[in-house]
Amino acid sequence: QTIASVPDGIPVILDGKFGDIANTAMHYAQFAYDVLGADAVTVNPYMGADAVVPFARPGKFVFALAKTSNQSAIQDAVLQTGEPVSDFTAKMLADLDATHRNIGLVAGATDAAALGRLRQLCPTQWFLVPGIGAQGGDLAAVLAAGLFADGGGLLINASRSIWQAQDAGVAARELMNEINEHRPVTS
Repeated sequence: QTIASVPDGIPVILDGKFGDIANTAMHYAQFAYDVLGADAVTVNPYMGADAVVPFARPGKFVFALAKTSNQSAIQDAVLQTGEPVSDFTAKMLADLDATHRNIGLVAGATDAAALGRLRQLCPTQWFLVPGIGAQGGDLAAVLAAGLFADGGGLLINASRSIWQAQDAGVAARELMNEINEHRPVTS
């Protein structure tokens, strides 16, 4: 009912963090897109490309976890090569996006330096960015580290700080205005 209430033309991102492979992933994709009517989903890519590709349907979009905003996540672990798991994951996602053209990353706002590193590894992919607002991410630092030159490239997600505000509409407009203050002016 909630998804059905969203007006046409406004994309719906289902934050399901789906993370299975093969047949199960295909059925999760069918559920997300065909049953619920989502336009995009979040997935957990730690089982590899098999957990991502079933969701990369034409006309849909996938945001795969690369560097989440929570402190206890495994993405900060360092591989024997010396690179963080998040960087390894981002490279895999960039390779997948080169083929599918509809795979972005989830990159948390609570570590703007890591988000900037991911932007260097994935210069053309869209990032879904949780962690602004209640989680304390630095909006200005995130925008400086992650925006495309044209001012796009980031979908800032601020949930609790808006829906728990005394006036959600005012809170959303204030965040939008703050984002726009940091975006380059294009003609």
